[in-house]
Formats: sequence, structure tokens, C-alpha cells
Amino acid sequence: MSVIAVLQIRKGGDSGNRGHIAGRDWSGGTTIKLPGEKFNGKEVNASPSSDGVKHMEKIETGDLTGRMVGGGTRGKVYGNSYYGCGYPSNPDHCGVVGRDLSFYFWPVLFYDRFGSTRYPFDGVEVSYRNNSERPGGPLTTLQFQSNQTHSPRSVLYILADNATVTSLAMSITEDCSSYLGPFPAALLYPDGDDGPFPEQAVQYYRGDSAVLFVDGYNNTFALQDGANMTQPPLPLPPTVDRMLLNCINDTIGKYVPLVTPATSWYENGVGVVGLCVVVVIVISLVDIVLRPFGKSICQVWFWLSRRNQSTTVVSP
Repeated sequence: MSVIAVLQIRKGGDSGNRGHIAGRDWSGGTTIKLPGEKFNGKEVNASPSSDGVKHMEKIETGDLTGRMVGGGTRGKVYGNSYYGCGYPSNPDHCGVVGRDLSFYFWPVLFYDRFGSTRYPFDGVEVSYRNNSERPGGPLTTLQFQSNQTHSPRSVLYILADNATVTSLAMSITEDCSSYLGPFPAALLYPDGDDGPFPEQAVQYYRGDSAVLFVDGYNNTFALQDGANMTQPPLPLPPTVDRMLLNCINDTIGKYVPLVTPATSWYENGVGVVGLCVVVVIVISLVDIVLRPFGKSICQVWFWLSRRNQSTTVVSP
């Protein structure tokens, strides 16, 4: 695999110089800027402290024109262990073709050694194959090894865009340091048959844009047609470090970066529209109060203006 970045993070984390959330601080470097050309020309930010956005908006330009984005919140981050089966907009159907981007981020893909899409089998949007334009950066994997004393030690992977992997590395090394062994480098994906593979997935998150894998797991049901994934996943290997697995799973759910409401299209617009609505309501209420006295708000404003002029002292 191609090493693209060695993450210099101490086990246990470094809590100085970061903004506060649930006992931790985040630096500005954990804010992910999603390119404006993908979202109607407006740059969108994502953060581990965000709870997501509830409103949905239509993409008006580009390859994904007509697709809806938004509606994905922190409470809907968890999918399941099958690709394309955990979308908030349609949880009863599996597959990613034609799906709305509830969390703005693109779903992951799996490749063979020749760079061709080997999974999913039902096809995929052409745009998602353009790794260089993926919001958050190219697909990247990160390996976590258990500090178990017995051999072999459990090995877990996450797969997501580069910015999300970097952000989650900070969260996981801070929250799960008691269970972690040596911390490795982030690795660019895809790189042939080195994995991770869809049959190793134990949990998808954020509309299939982030995945957690267990090395050595072989859930062959995940290789079925996406529309027929009703079979419960096969059991995990008995040697898996459940403490580490549960900790990483919980941490991803809490801190996988989501779009911040202040930068989503709808919330920005609501700020302006909301202010206008408040002004109109206040004016209407004042007018209702003055009406029994035979006065209008315009008359009162004119009277106050004249009174202010008459009491103004002019310096010689």
C-alpha cells in the first residue's frame, strides 16, 4: 500500500488547543471544507462536533444534478453491516445508485488491483469513481491494532475520505487508547488486493461514506445482490477484541464529521428569512396595540422623529 501520511498523534490524545465538545477540544484543522463546485457553488463545512442538518436541498449543477443533499443527523449516522442498506432516506432498500446524499459525503467504493470497481455489483454513479474530486479527499484506510497479549492481535480498519480518516484518528486514539497497540500510518486506497474488503465490514456509517472492518472476518452474505441482503451477518471471529471494536464503533458514531448547520444552504438562508419574519411580526404586534388609540405605527414613528429633532441641542 502507498503510505500518504504518518499521523503524529500521541496515544491518549493532546487536548490542548482545540474547541470544546464532550470533554475534548478541537482545533480548526478538524473542520472539513467540502468543495463548492459539488454543492451549487457554496463551500460546505463539516465538523466532529456537528449534529448534522435536517433540511434537504437539491443539487442544481454537475454530474449529480437533481440529487438531494441533507437530512442526515447524528442520530442517523449508523447504517448496518451491508453496503447501501443504511440510508436514512430509504432504509428498506439496499444500493447506492440514484440515492440522495443525506450526509453530503460520497459512499465508499471497493476496487480490484486494476482500479476497476469490484463492488457494489449493482453499479455506481460515475462521479463516485473520481477519487481525486471526492469531498474530503481520496479514499484512505487506517489500521488499528489491539493491545491484546495473545496472538494474533485483533486488527481493525476504517475506510473513508482522507479528511474524515484524519479526524477519526484523533478521536479514536483519544477515546480508545486503553485498547490500542502501535499506531500505524494512514494508507491511500485503493491498492490492489490488500483490502479491506466488503465481506470484512462490520458497520457502515454516514450514508456508507465511512466503514469499519475486522481483519479476518468473512461475511460472505455481504457479497450477495444488494436487494436481497436480508440474511443476518455471520458471527465475528471469537478472537476479536470486543472492547476495542465497541470503543471504535461508539467513537465513530459520536465524532464522525457531519456538515455544520451554519454552512448548509438552508440554514444560511433561514437566518436571513427568520430575521425578516421576526421584524414583520414585531411591527404587526405594535400596530395591533396602537390601533385602539387611533394611531398607526407610521404616525408614532413620525412623532418620535419630530420630537427627537426638537430636543437636539445645536452647538454654536
